[in-house]
Amino acid sequence: MELADYRAEHLFLLIGNNPLPNFVAAKLLLEPQGTLYLVHSEGPQGTGRVAQRLATYFPQCHPQLIPVNLRDTVALRREVERYLERTPPGPVSLNYTGGTKVMAVHTYQAVEEFCKRRGREVVFSYLDADTLEMAIEPQRGRPAFRRKVVQAVTLSIKELFDLHGIRLRGQPQTEPLLPDLARALAQMHGTPAGIQAWQKSRQVLRMCDGRPWQEVKAELVGTGATSDVLGHLERALALKIPEPVNLRDAAREAGLKSPRELSLWLDGMWLEDWALACVKALGYEHRARSLTGRAYRRFEIDVALMRGYQLFALSCGVTSDRRRAKLKFLEIYTRARQIGGDEARVGLVCAVDDPQGLEQEIAHEWDASNRVRVFGRQHLPDLQAYFKTWFETV
Repeated sequence: MELADYRAEHLFLLIGNNPLPNFVAAKLLLEPQGTLYLVHSEGPQGTGRVAQRLATYFPQCHPQLIPVNLRDTVALRREVERYLERTPPGPVSLNYTGGTKVMAVHTYQAVEEFCKRRGREVVFSYLDADTLEMAIEPQRGRPAFRRKVVQAVTLSIKELFDLHGIRLRGQPQTEPLLPDLARALAQMHGTPAGIQAWQKSRQVLRMCDGRPWQEVKAELVGTGATSDVLGHLERALALKIPEPVNLRDAAREAGLKSPRELSLWLDGMWLEDWALACVKALGYEHRARSLTGRAYRRFEIDVALMRGYQLFALSCGVTSDRRRAKLKFLEIYTRARQIGGDEARVGLVCAVDDPQGLEQEIAHEWDASNRVRVFGRQHLPDLQAYFKTWFETV
């Protein structure tokens, strides 16, 4: 059997706050010209708007919005049955991944009893967030069926945000800035000595705005900055030319808005571009850096990528302080799961010495086993290889 064998002309979905599992179920379980039934909670605090937004993605499937009162279970079942009565003969399908427990229990019972009375075939299913499988319940001699579907439905990052009604600020950056220099800085940050040397280098660079580059470079060599980093800095900003050049003018020539923007990048934003460069090298088309938008409040994701319909969100910071790293991670954990659902995976890229211990601490405190990953100082030089293992084994 294939998953296509379980498609039905009539698919009922339970609408919760996250429309992603509903979108996936509709794509996989509804016949192209079938009818979609969206069971949502009513009232100002209900999920009617989510259902309306989801309906716009399936206009050819004649979406039927079914508002129900979660406090009146008798009326809830009666309303679902009213729509069941309208369906012509044939299989009925219910995917109960979304919605509340009350909605799931009573809608399930209404569909089951209706199909039993009418002698109609029924397909019950749910999207397993842990295994990323679509699970079909056994019915009338048919065995249970499971199929991994994470890459069977593909969403871009913008499409995922649009599905939630969240407008991104500006155009997402999909190409890494100064990737060679970012790689050299990652190599330098792979050891405590390298981190310390770069901190000294930054003190020099912060005070060199208008000074000639050759003069500044001599001081940087004394701080312990690697020749690889200095060489890439020269090439990236076209500093190595006959005339005396300073970082202020070089930054503008390189397309950066100001010396301050360059300074912020050298302070730590380079790590976002290094992470993005590693994601790009692995061939992920749907990727972006510095995503900002509004859900219930303003939020930001440093780097994001989509693997099918699964969101990977990364928080990047060069800090080696365990507490600060943890706080930075927790900023996006809730928001990433709000957008990407239980399927979302969240990573922290930082310079801590004990990433495994920090990962276990976060997983324990947030009940997030297998959903979080921490990459520390020792991972930075070979971040691409560690990303590959993480992305492909989830």
